Amino acid sequence: MQTRLTLLLKNFFFWLVFFQIGRFLFIIYQLELSINFDFSTLLKSMFYGARMDMSVAGYMSIIPALMLTISALFKPQKWVKTAIYIHTFIFMILSSLTIVSDMELYSYWNYRMDATPLLYLSTGFTEVIQSASPLAAVKQVFLFALMILAGSKAYNWLTASSFDNLERVYWSSPATLVFAGLLIIPIRGSFDVAPMNVGFVYFHEKPYPNHVAINVFWNVLYSLGKVNKSKYPENFYDKTLTEEHFAELYEPAKTRNLPTKLLKTDKPNVILIILESFTADLVESLGGEKGVTPNLEKLIDEGVLFTNVYANGDRTDKGLVAVLSSYPAQPKTSMTKWSQKTQELPSLPNVLNNEGYHTSFFYGGDVNFANINSYLHNSEFQEILSKNIFPSELSTSKWGVHDHYVFDKAIDILKAKDPSKPFFQTILTSSSHEPFDVPMETVFEGDDKKSLFMNSAHYTDRSLGVFIDRLKEEKIWDNTLIMLVADHGIPHIKKHRNSDAGKFHIPMIWTGGALQNTNLKVDTFGNQTDLAETFIRQLNVDYDFVFGKDLLQFNDQGFSFFTFNNGFGYLTSKAKVIYDLNGDYFISKDGKNYDQENAKAYMQKVFTDFNNR
Repeated sequence: MQTRLTLLLKNFFFWLVFFQIGRFLFIIYQLELSINFDFSTLLKSMFYGARMDMSVAGYMSIIPALMLTISALFKPQKWVKTAIYIHTFIFMILSSLTIVSDMELYSYWNYRMDATPLLYLSTGFTEVIQSASPLAAVKQVFLFALMILAGSKAYNWLTASSFDNLERVYWSSPATLVFAGLLIIPIRGSFDVAPMNVGFVYFHEKPYPNHVAINVFWNVLYSLGKVNKSKYPENFYDKTLTEEHFAELYEPAKTRNLPTKLLKTDKPNVILIILESFTADLVESLGGEKGVTPNLEKLIDEGVLFTNVYANGDRTDKGLVAVLSSYPAQPKTSMTKWSQKTQELPSLPNVLNNEGYHTSFFYGGDVNFANINSYLHNSEFQEILSKNIFPSELSTSKWGVHDHYVFDKAIDILKAKDPSKPFFQTILTSSSHEPFDVPMETVFEGDDKKSLFMNSAHYTDRSLGVFIDRLKEEKIWDNTLIMLVADHGIPHIKKHRNSDAGKFHIPMIWTGGALQNTNLKVDTFGNQTDLAETFIRQLNVDYDFVFGKDLLQFNDQGFSFFTFNNGFGYLTSKAKVIYDLNGDYFISKDGKNYDQENAKAYMQKVFTDFNNR
């Protein structure tokens, strides 16, 4: 038994070292980029990357573990050595080919290799290969041969003695089988809700150290599993008409009946609070239930309510990208799963970094969930804080630390800010997410989803109210803008269907001492994607979010757009168009034919933009 377990550990260790050597060679190959970072940063890349290496090593060890389990029952033992050697050699070739190819491709694409070469074998990838210099080709062949030869020798040296001592030992089978089962731990990478993704290894505000940390073989295999879900049609709607309709959708009103300036200053401190699942059905002022969110109602009286804002998608990861990058949700995938795409997105943190702001993100849960961590780093937040800064005993919910602890900690963080530098602090709540267990007495009786959800939302609203009251006592209040918006809606209160527009209706509220307007309502139809554009226009910043519009320039017109599972919706004050992409038909087409064309054109614009990133 001991020999078999030792052999499995050696196999696991071999792959860890193999991938670290591959990472070291990548650093050397990209020396022009590597020298821009100090030794400790690159060492951290290797340290953080080891976590993903362990995941791949776990996958690589499953079949050898099963072979050794079976071999304990039979004689002779020579077949198992041959089988494991063949298995190892095949994956050594595949991983070496991936590692070496990526070294050259990174110089062209500036992101780690994924399934993209397989999608573009006849176009961009072929052009890259053809344009590679003879010297680059020689280097590639040399490094590939070196990794195969050195790897084979090292594996044989490491495992030969263990294979020679293998014997038939019936009772060792359960032990090796248990070992195989335990491999799920490094494979998954965590005991939390988030399985392994590239966000686990992101640690730096600049892309390159994070890219070094990625295990490129894992990245390719992962993206291969997603490839069929990430390519959208280019011919859903006519390309020329798409551009015409899209341009017309973003033409502002010729006259304005809304104030141009909402703020007292061009450089306020900003707190963006993204409220988990806060549907408009919770807010009385938006036609929702009474008494659930009394503190939001108070803030509405003290600030600006945008009455016709809709979530772009139906998940937190999609909502974050819509709010922070002004980028629409897609019907079948999430942008955060594609780190090479998110690094090309615009972002509000990046814009504000250039304006001298300190930008930070704070969440009481696990930022690795849905690969959000890599997106946040690609968005160039200067500081990312999560449940790791709290004592473990406070992590009592499925999603991490409850909201009142997060808001309490946020006050401490804000107090410690440099008063001479404006800040942009994003806070993402979590307690109003299923299973809706909150540390508060029950206010809305019942164990149905509606009652449980309303109770959890009431708790978050109460925690928010305390946070705002405490903030008003601080000196920073007079120069602080607070923007509140939901990450997505939820159907539980009014039993919305998946495609119902009401499911996507959410509150967006601006408040704070930096506002010069109070008790103002903006009825323009818009989305989460419009928050960034509306906000930066208040700062007189010259930046254009392609999918964002300034809601103050459209009076009561404008439009909203949302996506659900392979479908989309388009809304104006006079139209409601909902389309099912699976069945290729309109669920609803209230309005004029032109509205239907607008809806299709917008969807095609999103499809094309996503495919091209």
